Amino acid sequence: MDKISLLIHGPHSDNILDKISSSIKESRHEFSEIVIVMYEDDKDLYEEDINKLFSSFNVKKVFIKDLVNPGFANINRQLNAVKAGLSVIDDGNFVIKLRNDQCINFNKLFKCIEKYNWSFENNKKIITTCCYTRKDRLYHPSDMFLAGKSEILKEYYSLPLYDKTELNVIMEVRELVEKSNNTLKYNPFSPESELFRNFLINQKWEIKESKEDSYKAFCEYIYLLNSWDITLIWKKKRNYPFKKENQIVLPHFFKLAPFPGGPVEKAACILRHQIHGRKNLLDSYYIFKSRLIWKFWSCNEDNINRKYKKSVLKLKYKSIRLLCFVIGILPYLLVNRIETKLKNKINSIKHKITLLR
Repeated sequence: MDKISLLIHGPHSDNILDKISSSIKESRHEFSEIVIVMYEDDKDLYEEDINKLFSSFNVKKVFIKDLVNPGFANINRQLNAVKAGLSVIDDGNFVIKLRNDQCINFNKLFKCIEKYNWSFENNKKIITTCCYTRKDRLYHPSDMFLAGKSEILKEYYSLPLYDKTELNVIMEVRELVEKSNNTLKYNPFSPESELFRNFLINQKWEIKESKEDSYKAFCEYIYLLNSWDITLIWKKKRNYPFKKENQIVLPHFFKLAPFPGGPVEKAACILRHQIHGRKNLLDSYYIFKSRLIWKFWSCNEDNINRKYKKSVLKLKYKSIRLLCFVIGILPYLLVNRIETKLKNKINSIKHKITLLR
């Protein structure tokens, strides 16, 4: 494999650098460098963590200043941080871009690369996961975890900073919703789709703004993994109704409004088998679990203005906890049952052999 560069970015608050460090140390592949992009205001805090967690690695520190205009959904902050990190990475390196509040199992990632015969030569595809890779929005691959050749990621992040503020974009989308008589089904502005559209334009792709064209673009330039393929975890509590941090990020199947007055979207993530045609039992388990969870917690209530009574929420919470416990132990019960049957069969054969003697 080519030289591997790990690019970590994000504010120091709410990081899980300790988990990232542990996963790196357990990796069977060597990282040629770890690039950590940090805000100047976080320098002292980061220095302490780097000395404690990454002292045995080749660490490149990149300091940036925060922006006056972070842009819609912090797109400018992401562009600023990732561009700064990529600028110190040589072309030809294989880059893994990771937020500092998320972590993956690097061994599982490299195993997936080997399993699916990922080729590094002349490869313009970018690896991402089903986490926020949206089916209901056009040209919307996830931008949380990304991996690929450094020169390709540099093209992916060649989008210039946005002049518009978050409020500008919100007002524009609200106007579009009103003009469409509330028939607009998705938010046309998002960091993910803006990044991918810009990348497609650079590849001379003719964007047709259709589901068919979006799917073709995915097949051409995106290599999709499920979040559980690489154990992608997030410190944020996004696996509602469970109040736990650092859980595998599940694909979403629910209604949400990105902001008050925005379109009510039927969020659905694209899964690996829907692009690459491979589905296994583990996929079926997590997909079923995801659909079950979001069936009980089916919307972003804040912006849709749907209010649940506290007692109803508690009932739903306890019910889903019980159901997921049953789902969790079901495979073990089945295996135990099969094992018992096999043992009985073996004992029966042994008995028959003894009688024949």
